[in-house]
Amino acid sequence: MQHLSSLILCILVLSSLQSVRAQQSFAEDNLEPAQFTEILKESWVFLKDETDTYLTSTSTKGEFETTPEFEARVTKERQLYGIKIGNYVKEQKLDTRTFGILLKAAPHAYNADKQVYMVKCSVQVEAPYTTPSVLTYVPSNQFLRLQDTIVGGYRTSMLRLNFEPYFRWTIERPVAMEAKEGQSDLYFRVRVGIDITQPNLKKQALLRIVPTEIMLTNTRKGTVYWRQEIR
Repeated sequence: MQHLSSLILCILVLSSLQSVRAQQSFAEDNLEPAQFTEILKESWVFLKDETDTYLTSTSTKGEFETTPEFEARVTKERQLYGIKIGNYVKEQKLDTRTFGILLKAAPHAYNADKQVYMVKCSVQVEAPYTTPSVLTYVPSNQFLRLQDTIVGGYRTSMLRLNFEPYFRWTIERPVAMEAKEGQSDLYFRVRVGIDITQPNLKKQALLRIVPTEIMLTNTRKGTVYWRQEIR
């Protein structure tokens, strides 16, 4: 009887853990732009602080330091820097996590003859700007880009979709009508990863925002109208 009770308890604990993980996964797949900005900035601040410290400590040879001693110290500092970055990546699970950012989609006009729906998305996501020690970067792709801009007199960077000015969605009329009816819940969801590993650091660290997938979805119904992997 005691063995059975222990088994039931283990099953309940595992079920609870799976439920928590599912909730966390769902939350990270439905982030508002400002929520993703905060996550991104946390990684950027960590990376910038560690990179600034490393570059400052290894920029010049000490007055009483021989060249071999300096080179050995640089190697040791570089290894320590890599360990700190690696530990942060593991702690934050950046090597396995992807984040789904919700960007409001606005149906514009449907061409019934060509069965093409023009859909607009003007939402932008604030991202950390590039500094002398950290370059914020989005690999070249068809759907997501990083653009420098000025907001309130301050320089900043914005993530935005590449649709100029509309996304041309080829879709049959009944589905287009359904999407129009549920337009208040119509979003582009862009899944991205954050990569702060530094295998080839020289004078500037790299924070990569890596898009992996984009879809057009009704978030309330859970309907996915269109999906595309990003490579």
